[in-house]
Amino acid sequence: CEFQEGKVQGNQAEAGGGVFLDHRNMTMIGGTIAQNEAQYGGGIFAGESTYCTLNYCELRDNTAAVSGGCIYINGYDSSATLECKSEVTIAGNRAKSGGGILCRKSNVSLTSDYVEYNVSSEYGGGILLNSSHLDMNNGGISHNTAGGGGGGVYVGPESSFNGKEFSIKWNTADH
Repeated sequence: CEFQEGKVQGNQAEAGGGVFLDHRNMTMIGGTIAQNEAQYGGGIFAGESTYCTLNYCELRDNTAAVSGGCIYINGYDSSATLECKSEVTIAGNRAKSGGGILCRKSNVSLTSDYVEYNVSSEYGGGILLNSSHLDMNNGGISHNTAGGGGGGVYVGPESSFNGKEFSIKWNTADH
């Protein structure tokens, strides 16, 4: 799949309110994914053997009742990769866990991107990592809120986070 300057808005589904990917690749250049709803991945659900690339996009105001307010990426038994290359904004999304992004058995790369103003009632206001790896270069994670731990980023079991020239600031968590 390839999208350029498109709009995915106002959709509802069990998984992937806006976009559902499984054993597929997607590239989105420009455009918006907004105001979608699902149980898992309010904006995007990316399953196993998926490679999702985002450039110059806004992903905002999506809601997941369970996990991944904006993006739920789960590699299951193989791998899944999310690559946000430049000027991607993930903002104003909500979920029980992983308000902005929930990563499970996956690899995520953020370059000059912003994860901000997302809310999780449990863990990972901005990003929740579970058996996953995050690389972040430039950009920032700010103003996110979690009812449990990890207002900005929750780094769970078997996970890692490497960064260079980025900021994590003004996030809040209850513990």
